[in-house]
Amino acid sequence: RGSALTSPYAVPSALTMKSLWQRVSLKEASERLRIASSVKVGEGGQNSQYPPRPTFTGLVGVGGLKPESGADPSGRPRATAAVLVPLFEDGADGGVSVWLTKRSTTKVSTHRGEVSLPGGKSDNTDATPVDTAMREAKEEVGIASQDLSILGCLGPLLSKHGLIVTPVVSTVAAHCVPRPRTEEVDVVFKTPLSTFLKPENHFARLYHENDTPYTIHFFKYRDEEHQQDHVIWGLTAAILIRVATIVYNKEPLFPKHISAM
Repeated sequence: RGSALTSPYAVPSALTMKSLWQRVSLKEASERLRIASSVKVGEGGQNSQYPPRPTFTGLVGVGGLKPESGADPSGRPRATAAVLVPLFEDGADGGVSVWLTKRSTTKVSTHRGEVSLPGGKSDNTDATPVDTAMREAKEEVGIASQDLSILGCLGPLLSKHGLIVTPVVSTVAAHCVPRPRTEEVDVVFKTPLSTFLKPENHFARLYHENDTPYTIHFFKYRDEEHQQDHVIWGLTAAILIRVATIVYNKEPLFPKHISAM
């Protein structure tokens, strides 16, 4: 898999940073995300309220994988999943923030202690990725469907474990404060969305999978409410970089990819 390399970048001055990060309202963010979503609410066919299951054109590989379709190398259909990107307007921060979870260090078999968006694998009761994301969000952190306003779905990504993951972007009602509802989640915390475009507390590493180089992004974040330090990385970081780029209409102030040497 190769060793890690940290990406070089110049940190802009405080004055430059202030001019770049003008406040974006939740309404503005919602409109930009509706326009950018690859699958819009209502495009699932006649009388459909939510998008269909993802198609696999434009599938983006994460972790060095190069997907050509929705099948694995043996030709079997890949398992699908969805995550909710729950955005809200944070009065304390004065901008758009996102709710994140930290997975249990003992009660889950994979991704122990990692930061993630609410979500999980699709099951037979889910007709669409939106169904999956809403079901998992309610089970994990208690976000009810009536507290969500679905904006659309971004293009699906292929995780390093070969799972097809569709990000479902939504706003969350101001009165809704998610809390852990299952032993699989240790804590729920909020992070300003602009975090995922700024170079402070960001680093990236270059890995190799089957001789293919790929870049993984990491963000260090201090959760003052719970007095915890988190590292947001991998697929979750990749999704949030995409969402933040759309919301702020700006590219990250760090390289998206590290050149292989």
